[in-house]
Amino acid sequence: MNGWEELVATALLGTQRRPLDKAALPGSVRFLLGGQSAQDAAAEFLDVAALMTGYRRAGLAVGRKAEPVAAAPPDERPLIASAARARLARLLSMNDPDVFDEWLLAVRDRGLRVSPERLPALASAAGGRVASRPLTAAVAGPLGEWLAGLNPEWSFLSAHAAAAGQHVWRYGTIPQRAKWLAELLVTEPVRARAELAAAWLGEPAPARLEFLSVLGEALSPEDGEFLETVLDDRAEQVRELAVDLLHRLPDSAFADRMAGRIRTLVSVQPRPLRRDVLVVNLPEACDEEMLRDGVRRVPPGGARRAWWLKQLITAAPMRVWAEFSSSPAALLRMPIEGADERLVREALTGAVARQQNAAWARALLDADPWITGAALMITALPREQWAGAVVELARKASASRMADTVGDLPRPWPVDLGFALLDWLVTAPDERVVSSAARVIARGVPPSCLNHSPSTGPLPEDTSPWRRELAATLTFRREMYEELR
Repeated sequence: MNGWEELVATALLGTQRRPLDKAALPGSVRFLLGGQSAQDAAAEFLDVAALMTGYRRAGLAVGRKAEPVAAAPPDERPLIASAARARLARLLSMNDPDVFDEWLLAVRDRGLRVSPERLPALASAAGGRVASRPLTAAVAGPLGEWLAGLNPEWSFLSAHAAAAGQHVWRYGTIPQRAKWLAELLVTEPVRARAELAAAWLGEPAPARLEFLSVLGEALSPEDGEFLETVLDDRAEQVRELAVDLLHRLPDSAFADRMAGRIRTLVSVQPRPLRRDVLVVNLPEACDEEMLRDGVRRVPPGGARRAWWLKQLITAAPMRVWAEFSSSPAALLRMPIEGADERLVREALTGAVARQQNAAWARALLDADPWITGAALMITALPREQWAGAVVELARKASASRMADTVGDLPRPWPVDLGFALLDWLVTAPDERVVSSAARVIARGVPPSCLNHSPSTGPLPEDTSPWRRELAATLTFRREMYEELR
């Protein structure tokens, strides 16, 4: 028993029941106590406790075999200017991932480096965000490799992180493995899919669901065959996610089956002296094959047959509709018999959103400028048409509809779209929904748009708070780029 354990034992039982054995105390403590026994055992115990506490806090003996840390490798890239270094300190204290990643991207593209003393804080900030890791590793440069050897949590800074990642894939937690799979799908997609297929059957349901979600972020036509096998998965949530992903693959075997079902339900009937009519029959039943393909038998509300029809149209590839009309616009002009026209239109919109079909998106926007899910229709168009579609929508839609659309537009945005959105904000009403959209726009417009009037002109005293915030964010970003020149 060492000195501290002896002290604890006496404290628990008391000095009368268990006198302190001073022979177990360290020699330096016994020396300070002196050779004579105290008259008061309790007082002597307190003296020993004080001495032992100081003894334990005094520190450890200096190691004899410690090796110095190897020097960091040199980094020949130019150092960012002092103003940019000060802004990095501000960014590290802010909770704004979008601007943080934008700053890292600008530093990387300009071939600059950050101050070495800031790299640990930079690595810690990026550690919790997979999206920031590649940029942080590029900015860290050769020093990143050195830091990765000192702290395993910063292994993503190392060029050898892939080897460590294989260990994570085999023995890590589900979130850790999902992160590694997401990174590998970007750098080595063929290997990532092979690793997933090999491990799939042995994974628990939560892991299969998480990994399938990761695959959905990098979905490609070649995933259709794998997803077909997942339709027979034993977990319902996994099957549902597989169906959702297959909706986005219009050339898969799943899409072919859905197209065949549409052909049995839809036809075009000529009418004398009238336009052709699109006849849509409701399904008679929901069979086992439809259930396997994700059609739900029981609707959340309403008629079952109409519910089955909506699901089939949403899942069918847009190419099947070319068999009934010369163009999407011509088909949308046809009267519909046998089914609710609104239901058919909503189902077609859902299919276009999933398949990102440009021709159908344009036809739906032209037919209904107030269409629900306008952002999904806009992003299905070629990028050079986004700005024009947004300008057209702004002329016809309410501020609330425009704000919802802005929030759903994926970034990065084209420059002309950035200017179009800032032009809309200049004349937009002072409403809460507009202020929410303004925050998104302030962080999303390309750097070429940062000299727009909201950030360069003087603000009147009665300017609303959200307009001041818009101007401040645009100014912050503009100065951020100027400091990196």
